[in-house]
Amino acid sequence: MSKDYYEILGVTKDASVDEIKKAYRQAALKHHPDKGGDEAKFKESLEAYEILSDQNKRYTYDNPRGNFYGNTDFSPFMHRRYSYRMHMPQVGENEIYNLELDLEETVRDNIKKEIKVKVRIRCEHCLDGSGLKTGKSKKRCSMCNGQGQVNSETQREDGWVSIHIVTCHKCKGEGEFIEDEDKCIHCNGSGFTIKEKKMDVTIPKGISTGQGLVLSGEGHCGKYGGPPGDILVRAIIRKHDIFFSDGPNIKMIFPITLGQAILGDEIIVPTIYGKTIQVTIYPGTPAINQIEKRGYGRPFVNNPGRRGNFYITTQIQIPFCVSDEEKVLYENIRKIEKGKDTDNNITRYLETIKHVQEKDSNR
Repeated sequence: MSKDYYEILGVTKDASVDEIKKAYRQAALKHHPDKGGDEAKFKESLEAYEILSDQNKRYTYDNPRGNFYGNTDFSPFMHRRYSYRMHMPQVGENEIYNLELDLEETVRDNIKKEIKVKVRIRCEHCLDGSGLKTGKSKKRCSMCNGQGQVNSETQREDGWVSIHIVTCHKCKGEGEFIEDEDKCIHCNGSGFTIKEKKMDVTIPKGISTGQGLVLSGEGHCGKYGGPPGDILVRAIIRKHDIFFSDGPNIKMIFPITLGQAILGDEIIVPTIYGKTIQVTIYPGTPAINQIEKRGYGRPFVNNPGRRGNFYITTQIQIPFCVSDEEKVLYENIRKIEKGKDTDNNITRYLETIKHVQEKDSNR
């Protein structure tokens, strides 16, 4: 049995697009997994909204046995009903705004940023954003007879003719159009103009790339009296010279010398918060070693009182050139190493590798 999308969103079958949009927002807020809601119901609400907010998908859903696209009975009733659906109020498009942020900004208290976004707004000079001059009206499209669609024939190699229903290119699926002389001079018949909006947005601590804010009703204007869409402010965290984030965790690579790795040391390490911390390098530290500092990472966006961790990866840096004094010291170290059992262990290890290679070559 098919799902009742109207029941899922709690709206009637004659609900407007605006009512459907409002119902979806309430359902999404109630069932969102990040807020402890039911993920299955959240996905179900999204599925219902995607169907019912699209005029063509909604018509197909409401009429599973009489889909206009595949129906060859072009009765007057069918034409009138589709034409009505075609001019239902439509929600405006969303506008995505990419807001670039420095990594350091994401660990501070909530900060405000001014954004400038260009969106389409309903033309104030023509009646209801119709695109018409005062006293003028739209003309019925003669090519599609006001239906917004026409038949397209394709001759197949087997002799048959395929007939497809396509959008009318003259009226662009509207069923009617505006003559050039009747177009509003301010919007050129489009029914909308472009406006740059300046808005202050508050960025939550701990936000990551891809996460963002929804500015409801601030997007592009709708069609046929429909409500405007939203502005989706998406965070883009700039690449940092030293630190890089892994969710709430911060990572960095810190170079150390061979002497520090062998003998140990205390090093001063910068943090994303602008302060430094002291970190211990223990004697005999491996060539690559990771040190964890708990609570020095970024705040969790949904729980700003909690922080991730800071991972410092130390790497031994081998110098490309050394002074004469250093050469003498390293030569002495090498002589000492040759007398140790460590050298014998390396020799035995190399002999084992050679033995394995010879064994494989004889197979």
